[in-house]
Amino acid sequence: MRRLLLVALASCGDSSPGESPSYEGSHVVLFSEPELGLCAGSLAAMDGFVPLNHELVHSVALPFGLPRPLFAEGLAVAYEGLGDGPLSAYGLLDDTNVLELAEADQREFVDLAGYRLAGAFTHFLVQRHGISQYMQAYGAIGRDATTDDIDEVFRDMFGVSLEQSVADFESLPPLEGSACSHPAFDAKLLECDAPQLAWDGGHLSMERTLACEASGVIGPFDDKLLALHTIEIATQGRYELRLHGDAAQASPYPDLGVGDNAVTGVSLRRCGGCDEGDWMATWVGGTPRLAELRPGLYSLRLHGVATDAVTLGFTLSLLPNDAPMPTP
Repeated sequence: MRRLLLVALASCGDSSPGESPSYEGSHVVLFSEPELGLCAGSLAAMDGFVPLNHELVHSVALPFGLPRPLFAEGLAVAYEGLGDGPLSAYGLLDDTNVLELAEADQREFVDLAGYRLAGAFTHFLVQRHGISQYMQAYGAIGRDATTDDIDEVFRDMFGVSLEQSVADFESLPPLEGSACSHPAFDAKLLECDAPQLAWDGGHLSMERTLACEASGVIGPFDDKLLALHTIEIATQGRYELRLHGDAAQASPYPDLGVGDNAVTGVSLRRCGGCDEGDWMATWVGGTPRLAELRPGLYSLRLHGVATDAVTLGFTLSLLPNDAPMPTP
């Protein structure tokens, strides 16, 4: 899949003047500049970022301009996808705010850990003004723009000041206490456009092989594999997600110790924004999961380990209304 995306870019866009696309193994090089060299020194090192489309978003957005990191990184985070793991890698420093990021250069932006906040702010602006209007503003904000410059663009493009936009963004209830996670606000374009599974709405039992050569499996991403699906939840209620053979008691409290390690498991995430962040996940070595899910389309991702072909089986079940909720 990642190869096709790069080839599509090569066919749709122009390379820099005087250059033709070149090929380094399975990679397409549209153009290159010495200062844009990869840290690891080879294009193959970038494969570890995929299916996180962060750098691809930067490439697609480059013809529009290169604004301050608040907007350049914000757009990339808002549209990069869910990545290869069941949990988000993003955190947020409590003392970071949007206005503090407005004039930050790239190094300052990284030091302030501004990625998740910038992505959430971008999501807010796109939801309120539309992607077309946002991209016009994106192109009008220079890399060295001051807060006053950005405010002028906001007034011209959005009809509202930067300060008022930030105030409206920060007043949204889902953002209080850093409750709006990256998987909630991310556009999830690939994940929520995946093939939809058919089921009766009450019980789904699925089993499939996860291996590099298996149909519909994408990867490897470092040592991880993915298979992408969607599923429609029609009834609001409490659901249980359980791996085949796992007899442990299900819990509403998520397992958080996986870090960036490869796991064999399944994750479910509602397709929507900050106020629609219903999700659940379970994996080998974790516990079965309970969660209250609202109606809507959900991304359902199967996670595997690239070094070993595994058979992953799981059930998703709607529980009776009177089913007891375990206590910690």
